[in-house]
Amino acid sequence: MMPTSTDNDLTAFHQWRRLRNWLLWLFLPGVFLISGAILWLTHWGFSLLLGVAAWMVSYAYVAYRVQRWPCPNCGKPVMKKGAFRNDFTSRCLHCGFSLKRRQIVEYFL
Repeated sequence: MMPTSTDNDLTAFHQWRRLRNWLLWLFLPGVFLISGAILWLTHWGFSLLLGVAAWMVSYAYVAYRVQRWPCPNCGKPVMKKGAFRNDFTSRCLHCGFSLKRRQIVEYFL
């Protein structure tokens, strides 16, 4: 069984979703690490502000990508339907397509 384009789309979707979750959970350690590195390199007093700004920009970009990811089945954004959005859904809000991981098994002859 060869992986299909749907499986590849879902794999990329799960990678972006995992990155978004890591950025969310590692906010404080990440900001302090980034701001500490900036302070160490530049000795600039506003390093914490730059660390927070860098985290905000990276999280906003990744969240934007995840929220507007097209459904492999219907092509509409998976997590957004009109003004409503659900960041923790496991199904497409438009067609109900399952976004859960599938076991991809390749058989070699």
